[in-house]
Amino acid sequence: MGGLLRGNTDEKECRKISMTDISEAEKQPSKSLNPNILSVLKLSFNHLPVYLKPCFAYCSIFPKGYLFDKTVMVQLCMAEGLIQSQGKERVEEIGNGLFNELVLRSFQRLNLERKVKYYRMHNLFHDLAESISGAYCCQVIHEYIRSNLTPKVLHVSMILNENVEQPVLKIINETKKLRTLLFPSGHLKDFGNTIHKTFKALRYIRVLDLSSSTISQLPKSIGKLKLLRYLDLSKTEIIMLPDTICNLCNFQTLKLLGCLSLHELPHDFGKLVSLRHLELDRRFWHNSATMLPPGIGRLNSLHNLHTFQIQLKNGYGIEELRDMVYLTGTLHISKLENTGNAREENLKSKESLHKLVFEWSVEEDGDTATRDEAEEERILSDLQPHSNLKEIQICSYRGSIFPVWMKEGQIQNMVTLSLHHCTKCKTLSICGLPHLEEPYIKEMRELEEWMELENQFQSLLVLKIGDCPKLRKLPHCFPCLTSLKIESCYSLKALSETPYLEVLTLVDNLALEDWNEVKNSYLNLLELKIDCCPKPNVLPPQFLPQKPEITGCESLTSLLASEYSRRIRHLALDGCQNGLLVGAILETSSLFSLVISNISNVVSFPKWPHLPGLKALHIHLCRDLVFLSEEQGAFQVGLTHLKLLSIQGCPQLVMLPGEGLPKTLECLTLDSCPKLESLGPKDVLGSLTCLKDLYIMDCPSLKSLPEEGVSASLQHLVFKDAPY
Repeated sequence: MGGLLRGNTDEKECRKISMTDISEAEKQPSKSLNPNILSVLKLSFNHLPVYLKPCFAYCSIFPKGYLFDKTVMVQLCMAEGLIQSQGKERVEEIGNGLFNELVLRSFQRLNLERKVKYYRMHNLFHDLAESISGAYCCQVIHEYIRSNLTPKVLHVSMILNENVEQPVLKIINETKKLRTLLFPSGHLKDFGNTIHKTFKALRYIRVLDLSSSTISQLPKSIGKLKLLRYLDLSKTEIIMLPDTICNLCNFQTLKLLGCLSLHELPHDFGKLVSLRHLELDRRFWHNSATMLPPGIGRLNSLHNLHTFQIQLKNGYGIEELRDMVYLTGTLHISKLENTGNAREENLKSKESLHKLVFEWSVEEDGDTATRDEAEEERILSDLQPHSNLKEIQICSYRGSIFPVWMKEGQIQNMVTLSLHHCTKCKTLSICGLPHLEEPYIKEMRELEEWMELENQFQSLLVLKIGDCPKLRKLPHCFPCLTSLKIESCYSLKALSETPYLEVLTLVDNLALEDWNEVKNSYLNLLELKIDCCPKPNVLPPQFLPQKPEITGCESLTSLLASEYSRRIRHLALDGCQNGLLVGAILETSSLFSLVISNISNVVSFPKWPHLPGLKALHIHLCRDLVFLSEEQGAFQVGLTHLKLLSIQGCPQLVMLPGEGLPKTLECLTLDSCPKLESLGPKDVLGSLTCLKDLYIMDCPSLKSLPEEGVSASLQHLVFKDAPY
């Protein structure tokens, strides 16, 4: 009763509902296995708004337990004419509202078992839907027809094994005005020789599902299915679509996902003026853009056009996009150098677009002199998008300045901005974007400075800058930034203040030397990766990273201050000369994993610190290493809880520690150590009572295993390229 009254603001209707005798409804006879419950649920259905009842009943065509995709259900209901347009509101928006209302009224429920949002109908509600749809809907499950198959049946779903030929023939022979033929399961289907008969018989069909089948071509007679609105050919072997498909004036949805053999659409595809949803793989959009038919702009009801390549011939100009006001999601416009009047594209009218990509071609010889800088600035200025846009990506732009609409707050909702290969811009000024969170700047080879603007970087959370060799200066402070990556910025000497930074990645920044540390500047740091930054010789004193990874930093001689080493969990040292950083590892109980690789000019590691928490030690590609420690007993004393030891690519290593290995060891890997002669004392493997996995590969000098044998705990033993 509460569910019926919820959300109802009409007093008269509320009184009518409250006077309903549920106890009487429970006594009503029913053929269901749960007659009383079904009668009560029927009462809920009776009080559904009229516009919801057909959509609910239609769900009975699917099997119990079926996971509903809201977008697909809306497309199906549109094709069946169950959703009526109201004023200027899009039918898809109305359909989403109807589905959400069914969920709110518990007729559908969200399935929480998957990351993607799917919905499932309770079995009792499914029984109710079946009792209502009765004579008009039919399910065929493994050749068993669940309800009477009569000429009145309009909607059929079939869950069959591979061969569907005979069941389909039976359906089309016994139904006269079939509107729906669905195959909800994803099993591969073989229609045999029925496909031509099927198309001739389905004169009233509106929804046709041929997905996951062996069909490779459609008959030309598809052009006679004038009422067809929804066709799914996903995961088929279809090679091309017949030209007659362009005669379907009521066509709304065409699904071609996973059609790997399909490389082009019919020449007259633009005649499908009612088409709203065209679903193709990214592979098709990005690799076959030149194969889009001309005059695509006639599809002014289309909601998704992922890629449009401008060409200097009729039917491929930017004006084709002018009337496509319903486009949603992502639109990638390429070869913008072929643009005439960019204002004809009318981007400001496309309020449902989420992401825009503007791309100019890259010259094969790298010559930019032939490009008109002023013309490209005019084009980009004319491409002003709707203020709802969330993401913009600009590629290979040759203007030296960016348009006013990027700097004066005219796209207030933008969250992500990507500038790629914009090689003429020397000064970057980004302002008036209060919700900008993620700017990405790459291959701006002339960029020298990012202008300092007061209170303009409050919203930035993630910043990535790469291949900007002349960049000398960044804004002084990014107060809310949590992730920063700077790569191949050879002129940058100082970092910005980032008091809340959690992830810092610095790669190949030859001049960087000033961390710009202020009090507590790096106290929130979780991950630090420094690769080929030769200038810094010390890390900031307030560094507290949990996961530092340091590669090829020749001048760096010390790690974290002792009072901050308690936070470290994982440490990787790679390509560091003379092993100084290995000797700088401080005693700590928090270090869990240690990777040492590409350390040259080191015969033996210095005394191992006391690392009682260390569980995994990897020593790789240390070409001069002969002994693991210069002090006897260091392995046993310092690494008391080690579980995994991996030594690979150490060609000079002669022996493992003479005192043996930590007793807690569970996995030992020795690979590509050609001079390794000894694993340690005679009982080294027998004393490792926790050892489960032993892998020895490409160690030809190791003549035999220790005399005392191996521990009884060993479960996996692998020898490869060993003499024994």
